[in-house]
Amino acid sequence: MVKVCSNRAGDTVGAQQCCAPTAWSIYLKIAVMFAGRYNRIVTRHNRIVTRHNRIVTRCDRIVTRCDRIVTRCDRIVTRCDRIVTRYNMMTKPQDAFWYSQNFVGCVVARATHDSSRVRYG
Repeated sequence: MVKVCSNRAGDTVGAQQCCAPTAWSIYLKIAVMFAGRYNRIVTRHNRIVTRHNRIVTRCDRIVTRCDRIVTRCDRIVTRCDRIVTRYNMMTKPQDAFWYSQNFVGCVVARATHDSSRVRYG
């Protein structure tokens, strides 16, 4: 006995034609197969991105902490430079003019009060 079914147009066709997979059914099978794979890939990608973002956040915190430490060190070095400059002004008056020309003016002016009173020799 021959199985009979109809196609989309409503025409009666033989079993071979009726049961043969159409391009659409093949496409659907492939789409369903790849949908699961695609979802796994997307999930894995999202995990990687999340991990990356955590690492970046941690690095940013470390960099911020380092920046604070460097700023603190810079302030200490500046303070030390001022102390050394004042000491040199008091112990080596012959160098005071050189300092006033080459160092930041306000620091030197405060250290000597009046550059015209500098003694040479």
